[in-house]
Amino acid sequence: MGYRGYVEAQRRLGVLDGGVRASFAFARAQLPGTSQLNVFVQTWTARLEGCASRRLLAPLSVEACLGATAGAYHSYSDGVAARDDVRPWLTVGPGLRTRWHVGRAFHAELFGTVSYVPTVYATVARDHTAVSHEVPRGIGEIGLGFGHSFDLP
Repeated sequence: MGYRGYVEAQRRLGVLDGGVRASFAFARAQLPGTSQLNVFVQTWTARLEGCASRRLLAPLSVEACLGATAGAYHSYSDGVAARDDVRPWLTVGPGLRTRWHVGRAFHAELFGTVSYVPTVYATVARDHTAVSHEVPRGIGEIGLGFGHSFDLP
């Protein structure tokens, strides 16, 4: 579970809108299936995306994006003497957003991303259990968002 804030610029390019989005996020979760380790993961990240969008019906639009995320990955355990590590984090992958435009200034969105993780980290217990958990090569994200648009020259 986490939260994300973003700044975005869009420009109409014929029937499509082109855009760039920079977002900053924090997330914290207990990893499933790690009851022996009781592993928690926190990430502090920044994501840069390039997007193309198209209005479908009057209030709806769909955006396809390609982006990269960089930041810090922190894994630790409350249960056993596991490593407490902060490491670099990098992912790349596509995203998709559906927006519902409320008037000119506000919108709500449903979004999802699928990302490739080039570097995999393991959290390993330092006691007799020898239990470990490794970050998968592919991860996903889904969420809801709300935004306000400002018309700038």
